[in-house]
Amino acid sequence: MPFVSESLKKILRLERSLEEEVDLKSLCHRLAESFGDDADLARALLAGVGGKMKRGTLGLHLLEVLRVDSAVRDIQTTGHLAKFLSRLDIFRRTSDYRIVGMPNRLFDQRSQKERAKYFERGASLEVESDAFESPEAQAMLQRESELFDKYAGP
Repeated sequence: MPFVSESLKKILRLERSLEEEVDLKSLCHRLAESFGDDADLARALLAGVGGKMKRGTLGLHLLEVLRVDSAVRDIQTTGHLAKFLSRLDIFRRTSDYRIVGMPNRLFDQRSQKERAKYFERGASLEVESDAFESPEAQAMLQRESELFDKYAGP
């Protein structure tokens, strides 16, 4: 399961049941408001979105968007949600996540900011532990450690 930005957790209300139906118009309103000075632009991009979708279904769609997103692919962000919802009409016609993941200046910028904020806390992504056990990985880490020591200076 990928990591999720704090902003996305709040907007999508991930603490609630995955079976709960989410009113997409209301979700778009909360989402647009989160863009502050750019809320009007976000509202315009999200205009016309309506209906309901289960929170879990929405989460599954976001996982697919994450795999093909133009900006961020290692942490789910508000930008991913905004892209999906703003392009939902296109997605319903094509079922093509690649189109949903295409660049959007406002939403990609948001994704990048949330990603940076997530990693500024010193967080790191999970790496499968068996990758560390190989002789090649151990030699690589040793070599890099020596170089960091050499170039870090006092």
